[in-house]
Amino acid sequence: MTMSFKHLKAGDQVYVVPQRRRSGEPSFVEVIKVGRKYGYILEYAQQEPFDLLTGQSVHNDNSNARCNGWGFDVWPSEEAYRAHIATIEANIRLGKRLKALYHGQYGSMLDKASPKLVADLHAVLDRHGA
Repeated sequence: MTMSFKHLKAGDQVYVVPQRRRSGEPSFVEVIKVGRKYGYILEYAQQEPFDLLTGQSVHNDNSNARCNGWGFDVWPSEEAYRAHIATIEANIRLGKRLKALYHGQYGSMLDKASPKLVADLHAVLDRHGA
């Protein structure tokens, strides 16, 4: 995920989404401080930093908190988060459909596809550098 919080300032509201092991539900949280690289939210009476370029929580170099699901992600709005999730779900759905075309339950569906469909699929993939 790449985003920018270039215009973020203390007092602004952001949408914070905890990772799987962190307690709590996604919620709006006030930004308490903004530096050049990191923004800060208040969580459990501690200033918790997040990267202003990615929105990801920042931890010590020797910490594996993000790998273990203890981090959080900051979004400019709930709508931005929902749009990101919708994109991920659409990509997964497309991947499953494409896989089913090639490895369907009853063999390759591409064997039954018209040459025009196959050419159209190639054209789309070629246009997008895939």
